Amino acid sequence: MLENRLQQAEQRFGATIARNQELRAEIESMGKQREAFDQGQVKSENELQAMRAEVMALRDATSIANEARMAAKSQLEVLRIQASVCGREGESTEKEKNREVM
Repeated sequence: MLENRLQQAEQRFGATIARNQELRAEIESMGKQREAFDQGQVKSENELQAMRAEVMALRDATSIANEARMAAKSQLEVLRIQASVCGREGESTEKEKNREVM
């Protein structure tokens, strides 16, 4: 009877050790998964930070381009007005020359 109980206790002990090994392997596997996840997260955060910096640079470039476009538009309007004034002066000068010739 004692031998039987001892054998049962050894079987339970062996099963407990086997389960303990399984759990340790699972914990180790989860630790590796966690490391991979952390590395992926750091990489993703770095990529996000780089993209944000790129977006900010593009916003700045867009603002500068927009300001340059507005300045060019204003300059074009001034030139159109000057051309219109010069054109009118040219027309009146031609009319005066034609009157003098006649």
